[in-house]
Amino acid sequence: FQLDEIPIGQGGMQSSPILWEGNLKSGLYAYRKFTDFGAAIHIIPMFLLFNGSDHYVTIHQPEQTSKIEIDAGKTVSILNKSGLHLVVELPEVRGKTCLVKGD
Repeated sequence: FQLDEIPIGQGGMQSSPILWEGNLKSGLYAYRKFTDFGAAIHIIPMFLLFNGSDHYVTIHQPEQTSKIEIDAGKTVSILNKSGLHLVVELPEVRGKTCLVKGD
């Protein structure tokens, strides 16, 4: 990747994926931020999940046995270098999504 391809921002949703040669995904994300000393580059191996509903949700990752509960209006980060696959369960309405892929 080239430094000028990394967007300027505050991280989180403003981060962009780092691609290797041939557009292969690295599983890492980056953003640039201006400082008193110039530009700083932040590289992060994570996904941010925000629960925008009025009720808690449960996140299941098929490749892991653990689950994550996210309260209404809260954000959690998930470290993952190979893409994110998850199912979102909505206990309040007794429903869940199909497998969701994020990369």
